[in-house]
Amino acid sequence: MAFSSFYPPKAAEAEIKVYFNSDFGADYDAATWGAAVCEDNQAHVARARALGLKTISIANGLFLPFLRTPLMGVNGSEWQITDDGDARLAVADLYDTGRYTLRAAILAFQDPSGVPDRLRVYSDMKTL
Repeated sequence: MAFSSFYPPKAAEAEIKVYFNSDFGADYDAATWGAAVCEDNQAHVARARALGLKTISIANGLFLPFLRTPLMGVNGSEWQITDDGDARLAVADLYDTGRYTLRAAILAFQDPSGVPDRLRVYSDMKTL
């Protein structure tokens, strides 16, 4: 069963008050690169909302611990930047994202209509 079809019906059956989509990281609605993961995520959220679930998606940019890896071109204190210096990159600390998510969950539990469906959180915005 596809990711976009399994969880929302189970959440609706459980009569949960607020459903947090697991899309920490990229803002799939704003992405311009058209990857299949974006389309799957958008379908997942649409299905949850169609079932009447108050659905909240949090986009937080790149988690800092994942940024500091050889996979991302970071080797210790050396950084390899392959852009022209105008690209903006939102980065998030796990602690900041956790606190923000917990606060959003508490507020949404108290008043689901008082919390927007799309939230963005990041610890810093850098230009590369």
